[in-house]
Amino acid sequence: MVDEIRIIGARVRALREHRGWTQGQLAYKAHTVAAQISRIEHNERPGAQARLVAQIAAALDVSMDYLMGRTNDPQMAGDGEIINPEIVTTALEVQRIWREVDAVDPEAAQRLMGIAVTQAEAFRVAVNAARERMERREKQEQE
Repeated sequence: MVDEIRIIGARVRALREHRGWTQGQLAYKAHTVAAQISRIEHNERPGAQARLVAQIAAALDVSMDYLMGRTNDPQMAGDGEIINPEIVTTALEVQRIWREVDAVDPEAAQRLMGIAVTQAEAFRVAVNAARERMERREKQEQE
């Protein structure tokens, strides 16, 4: 965890300086204050909230995994679009809760995983249906 914190601070600072931004400019883009950016860059935020790290990653247009040193590829996940920090925060919270449940009751964790997989599939179906409706509408407009 300590190495991860140092990596976050170093990468945030390097990316900010590479863009020629001040801490205040990054803070503005990440919807926070310069003092928080400074604390992160100087490794004074061991409990940096996932939401803040997600906001900084979005402002710098890099993945959270890159900031945290889990990958050396700074590209955003997926197709390069910035992911809503609230979604990232929620996903990280769900993962944290799942690990807690798994440590206490692995069978309950497996049941919860089954529920999550079912919900993910329902989301996929809904997204595909919405995409198809949008494509039909666009096709009708072109005709």
